[in-house]
Amino acid sequence: MKRCAPLAAAVLLVIASQGVFASNNVATQNQSGMSNNATADQSDPTVTFNVINQTQTGNNNTSNASQVNSNTSSTINQVQMGSFNNSTVTQNGSDTVTAVVTQDGLTNTGVINQVLSTGSTATINQFNLTNFGVITQSNSTTDTAVLNQVGTSNTGTVTQTNSTFSSAVTAQQGDTNVATVNQFVSTSNNSTLSQLGNNNQANVSQTSSNNISTISQQNEFNNLTHVQSGSSNFASTTQIGLTNVGATIQSGISGIATALQQGNLNQFTISQVNNSQNANVSQIGNSNMVIIVQ
Repeated sequence: MKRCAPLAAAVLLVIASQGVFASNNVATQNQSGMSNNATADQSDPTVTFNVINQTQTGNNNTSNASQVNSNTSSTINQVQMGSFNNSTVTQNGSDTVTAVVTQDGLTNTGVINQVLSTGSTATINQFNLTNFGVITQSNSTTDTAVLNQVGTSNTGTVTQTNSTFSSAVTAQQGDTNVATVNQFVSTSNNSTLSQLGNNNQANVSQTSSNNISTISQQNEFNNLTHVQSGSSNFASTTQIGLTNVGATIQSGISGIATALQQGNLNQFTISQVNNSQNANVSQIGNSNMVIIVQ
């Protein structure tokens, strides 16, 4: 019995020091299949009242979740079905944020980073093969980012930095589509982006406040850019066909720009640098070109 005294003393020391450890965090892991790997890290003594849920069904899937640096009252949900999928979520110094990654298929990758953010939500849903999705929210307050991808080798990226009450919803269905949405120093901006088909590309950049961007592309090899650096602008573009190219740039206030291209090899550019401008483009056919500067 005397030989156990040093061990007992060590155990009491550990128990007495529990106050420096993270408190009231919950981690739940469920796995079914072979060679799956799930890691939930809530070891930082400054994190409290957080939740991590990880579910994996299939083979060779990997889920990593980390909550650090006084992260509080936040939730990470990761669900993966299939094989060789990879999900990574980091919440760093954030409060009441939510991250959700759902992947069903093979070799999909979903990454969410939420840093110094409050009340924001990030969701990635990916189905089929080799899709890649990334959402980054940094110093983000009550922002929403949703990325849905169905198909093969699609790439979606959403970045919300120094942003408040902004929303970015992106949906891609098909193969090898690329969508990029950036909302920087952004207040109440809204982006809705939809691509249906193959090899389409869309880019949205929003700064300042109260801008609305709507993009819809169908078929193949279409390319579209929206840049809104002013305030209270509205841009809406629809492209249907093959190899159409469009760009809308708004640096003023209260501009309206709408465009429709249906056919092949059409091009348009709308540039609004002054306030309260209105531009409308409609091109149906092939190899048409429009340039508007206001």
